[in-house]
Amino acid sequence: MSFMIITFAAAFLWNGFSHGAFFSMDGLIIGLKMNARAIIIVIGFASLSVELKNPVIKSLLYHRGFASLYQSLSLAFSALPFFLSNLSKSENKKKGISGISFHGLLGQAEALLNIFEKEHLLRPEVVIIAGEIHQGKTTFAQKIVADLLEQNIRIAGFLSIGINENGIRTGFNLTDIGSSRQIELCSDKKNEKRLKFGRYYFNSDAISLGNEILSSNNLSDKQLIVIDEVGHLELNGQGWSNAIENIIRSNTVPQLWIVRKSLVQKSTRRWNISNAYVFDITESSIQEVENKLTEIISNSIPLQ
Repeated sequence: MSFMIITFAAAFLWNGFSHGAFFSMDGLIIGLKMNARAIIIVIGFASLSVELKNPVIKSLLYHRGFASLYQSLSLAFSALPFFLSNLSKSENKKKGISGISFHGLLGQAEALLNIFEKEHLLRPEVVIIAGEIHQGKTTFAQKIVADLLEQNIRIAGFLSIGINENGIRTGFNLTDIGSSRQIELCSDKKNEKRLKFGRYYFNSDAISLGNEILSSNNLSDKQLIVIDEVGHLELNGQGWSNAIENIIRSNTVPQLWIVRKSLVQKSTRRWNISNAYVFDITESSIQEVENKLTEIISNSIPLQ
């Protein structure tokens, strides 16, 4: 109806005042061209806004360090279709007529911003314990977890406890913090049935358990999520990579990650963690990390 009104208005008014002719073929053609341009713009913006929701495109931009660009484009190309589809409806309900008011525009802009913030900006705070290989990152984290549990902090997650034979690291056990259940995560012993990554062969059952621990059903009442560790496997889209993506996107519970020092930047870039608190175990004390975690936990508000 809007397009028809614009077309006929152009046809009747194009030369109406200057020549006294209240219908013009030139005006009709110009009205049709105006509508064609409008249709192209609306369809273009709508199409781009849909494509920006494509997980492949999102993943590519996020993992290449263009998270801010993705968010800006997503908001920009969602704005026009959002206003067109929602503004007139709300205005019609209020006034009983079609039209766009400045008040309605501001109201819809705020609604769009709220949706955008929920999807992109309300992300959990992450504390990272960083160190070199075999430097004691997990032992450091174990002490912190034990102290926080004594303070009745509700924790979900797991620790990767090293397996040593004759003083040599041969693998890791995955330990569920909530149940203390332990299962072999990986071993350097050759096993063709397991996923080989680096020098270790990874147990699919342990990976499944880790993803189960990080599932949303297991996190509903928790105050802290512990992930030991976020490494090369996750950066390559395996391990608990998808679980991390899900909880980053849909959960605001604070998280504690254990990460090799060389992988900290890659990890924060992959999951767009711009506000991570990084503690190097050679420079920071356990008490410093605990103080930061308790501060974050006390200030955190569950996502509604």
